[in-house]
Amino acid sequence: MTFAKMLLCISLCCCGCGGGNSYTSPTPNPSPVAAPLAVTSAQPANGGTNAPLSECPTVTNFCGGTVTVMFNRPIDVMQGIMKVQVAGSPLLLAGSIECPPAVNVPVGTCPNNQSPIIFFVSSTAFLPNTVYQVTLGGTATVGSGQLPDVITDTNGVPLAGEPVIWTFTTGSK
Repeated sequence: MTFAKMLLCISLCCCGCGGGNSYTSPTPNPSPVAAPLAVTSAQPANGGTNAPLSECPTVTNFCGGTVTVMFNRPIDVMQGIMKVQVAGSPLLLAGSIECPPAVNVPVGTCPNNQSPIIFFVSSTAFLPNTVYQVTLGGTATVGSGQLPDVITDTNGVPLAGEPVIWTFTTGSK
């Protein structure tokens, strides 16, 4: 390439074609927008009937009334993000949040405290023929002595529509 051709090439590249010496930077590709964090399934389901009184959802024999929730991607798992109570009662059931596969140790069994599936396992079996209410997530406001209850994915994106609330009824056995 001759010097004149190289100079012409440089001037066209730097100054643009036929209209001054303005330069427009290329438009960057926008970041893909992640789908909102959402519940993809829950057992017992909303309005479900004849729910088991006790299950053993982990690899150990730690059993109790159990609620299983699956999300569309991993969440940051912590105690307090799922509450279970007899419908109409202000009292929450004692229990723990676990991840599969658990080793009978709450939260610490979740790798990096992250999982797309969580279990609430109550300390005792559910009562027979009883309506229970499940509350996932809540608000960012934490009162004295309360655990944070906002559910977020591993990037801090909150669960859409928090809190998510549903009820189910247990069976007789």
